[in-house]
Amino acid sequence: MRIISDKSLCCFLEDLRGSLDFYKKNASHHVVHLNIDGFYWYFGMINPVLCAGTQELMETVEPFIPVIVSEENLDLLVFAYENEELARLEELEADFLRHSKLKFINSILAVNSYEEWDRIRNICRTIRSYKSRLHSPQFV
Repeated sequence: MRIISDKSLCCFLEDLRGSLDFYKKNASHHVVHLNIDGFYWYFGMINPVLCAGTQELMETVEPFIPVIVSEENLDLLVFAYENEELARLEELEADFLRHSKLKFINSILAVNSYEEWDRIRNICRTIRSYKSRLHSPQFV
């Protein structure tokens, strides 16, 4: 995992927010996305170039977004870990990440104030800071 600077993260997040603002203004308000692939497909129908850029931005900020794990999913994860089901663990991790990406995008789309946006951005900055300290030479 590559740790980007705090300034870069903030720039990428602002670019992501701009892309999602475009999406919000141009998408039907009656569409609900069940997964991240559906979101990207629909966004690609509206603007394929901007959608591709949004996917690249999400890949860049992905290590710094909050991961959403429900109690049920956590139980599945623990069961797979205890039974050494490595393939299942990888599958669950990928599911958590896909679900978290869509939740993150939906959170940005729901922002109505600078304070709400600042809260989301600060969560990502905190995660980046923590991972940066974890990967610094003093911990290796």
